[in-house]
Amino acid sequence: MRPHITYILRSVTMQRVSWTTLSACVGLCIPATAAAQASGGARDSISIAAASRAFSAAYMRNDTAALGQIYSDSAVLLPPNREIRGRRAIQRYFAWGQNYRQIAHSMESTRLTVEGDLAVDVGTWTSTGQRGDAAPTTASERYLVIWVRESDRAWRMLYDMWHRPARATQQDDTSALPVVTITGPTVIAFWEVPPSDSVLISDPDLASALDEQQYYWADTRTRLTEFGIMALSQPGRRFTVRDGTRERVFAAPRDSAVVGYLLVAPGRDFSAIYRVQYPDNLLAAVRSFFGLPDNP
Repeated sequence: MRPHITYILRSVTMQRVSWTTLSACVGLCIPATAAAQASGGARDSISIAAASRAFSAAYMRNDTAALGQIYSDSAVLLPPNREIRGRRAIQRYFAWGQNYRQIAHSMESTRLTVEGDLAVDVGTWTSTGQRGDAAPTTASERYLVIWVRESDRAWRMLYDMWHRPARATQQDDTSALPVVTITGPTVIAFWEVPPSDSVLISDPDLASALDEQQYYWADTRTRLTEFGIMALSQPGRRFTVRDGTRERVFAAPRDSAVVGYLLVAPGRDFSAIYRVQYPDNLLAAVRSFFGLPDNP
């Protein structure tokens, strides 16, 4: 039996209405979802940018309490050749040193990717500081920050790392290198010489390493002389060692710590120790290298 023509028309009409309604829904719902996502991403970008500005403002005020709130409680700070864990340690790291003043600071993001409650932020930091009565100096380099959105919906830094300004290019001509002359077992304390005051001002980690090395070295070198070991100081991480008529060039690896100690004796290979060493630790290494007794 053939269907009634009225039924057929009604069915076709209903199908058209259904597909038209569905198409309209798809057309409206998809842009609405994309718009919501775009709106959320924009809000996240604005919030992260505001947190970056809050960090800079707190740093310029030397307000470590406010600065600490920009970091997660379990945050990890990764300055060059160093790792600092936890909000309190980070607050101590950014506290101004003696006779230091932070005049300006900014973080300019060049790429920000937000995925859920995590964001990857890559950009350029610029810092202007002043030590004592010296002229203010400015430095700038790249940074990488991992942000996390915590339970209070605030964005905080979970990982924070950056580059220090590039070191001056080393010369291939060894004739211009400083010469350290030795006549017996010797320990040479060496350190990176900042190419400018701006590098030292913008890198608290470098300044701290240099200060700590000189502080502990003053005690260590006195104790070394009791063992008959020469204790010398040499600015720079590349120099010539002369013993008699023999000359050898020492060059610290580019990616090594900014301070170190070179153990050397006539006719023996170099042995370098990197990072700041407490007196007892360095003396133990020296006794082992030179075959010295525990007591002078």
